[in-house]
Amino acid sequence: MPEPTAYQCTSCARTTDDKPAPLELMPSGKTFKRHSVFADSTERCTGGTPKHAQTPEGTPEGKAHCIECGLIHTKLKSGTRVAKHMNPETLLACEQRENASVGCPINVPGYKHTVTLREGKMSFHKFKDSDTRCPGSNRTLTEARKVKTIPEIKAKAPDKVPNKTPIYKSLPGIEKSMLKAKALAKDLAAVEHPWKATYEQDVEAGKVELLLTRGKGADQEVMSISWWNGACFGGEGKITHAYKGRIVAVRNASAIKQRGRVAPEQIKAEFGKVATRVSKPRTIKTVEQKREMLPFDPSKADDTEVLLAVLGKTVKWENTISGKEEADVVKSNPVLKVVKGERQLTFRGTKTTKTIRLAKLISVG
Repeated sequence: MPEPTAYQCTSCARTTDDKPAPLELMPSGKTFKRHSVFADSTERCTGGTPKHAQTPEGTPEGKAHCIECGLIHTKLKSGTRVAKHMNPETLLACEQRENASVGCPINVPGYKHTVTLREGKMSFHKFKDSDTRCPGSNRTLTEARKVKTIPEIKAKAPDKVPNKTPIYKSLPGIEKSMLKAKALAKDLAAVEHPWKATYEQDVEAGKVELLLTRGKGADQEVMSISWWNGACFGGEGKITHAYKGRIVAVRNASAIKQRGRVAPEQIKAEFGKVATRVSKPRTIKTVEQKREMLPFDPSKADDTEVLLAVLGKTVKWENTISGKEEADVVKSNPVLKVVKGERQLTFRGTKTTKTIRLAKLISVG
């Protein structure tokens, strides 16, 4: 018995002998290359395994399956046609069409499928509004009519309505800025201690400056924030909160909201603390006061006491020529010598060797 040369997809029933668009096997011979359910459609076949289009078993030599009804008849010498015969479904002469279409007999209200018929079997198809496969797929019309169990069909969730382009994007720059300014002003007008808003505009630059005020007279607070073409930029004092001459930089619009919710009493208390710190300036110790903090008395301590105290420490001294303070770390080799009646400390510093008068030492630490 001759080996069959055509292979058929078990899902869509198209074959490698179809004309004008035959299926193609992958090199492994186990699957087909990507293809559509119909030769003239774009609906992709979900995949099927190759089977012999003409089953050797039970097919006598010289016989073949009709490509439309699937019955075995005498094979003609040319092409894939067989001898003329009657189609058992229509009781008319079988047309042996390669792309014969029939209506699926599966009775589901609201669904009507017209599918391709291959060797008497309907190709793979699904219910359009769901991902459910129709049980008539890969069955003959007679077999499909006997199907009693119909799968539950769940309609797909309706496609989300595509977001329309926000009106904001189409607005001119000045209107974008004003929209954001008014939104922030509305938010702060609703807090426990509300703020009043005024606006300054520069139409050409697309700039809107929002001024928020609260309180009266000397206790008035002012916050300022600006937008350029809808964008807000902080830094360099562009967003501020001012109270009694004290100006605080605020990071962004969210920080303005947060600061706007702070009660006036807290702002006043915060200012009081800062004013107290400013009124008490930091005192700077004199050189003599610093020398009193030395761990030894330069005029009385012996060499061993001095050397142990300075090794590995940062020492500061007064430069005799410039009168300025200098500092370095005593890395190694500290040595005390008496030169012209004065003790001098020589040591290896961070970069070079230093020699200083011990009497000019200011601090060790």
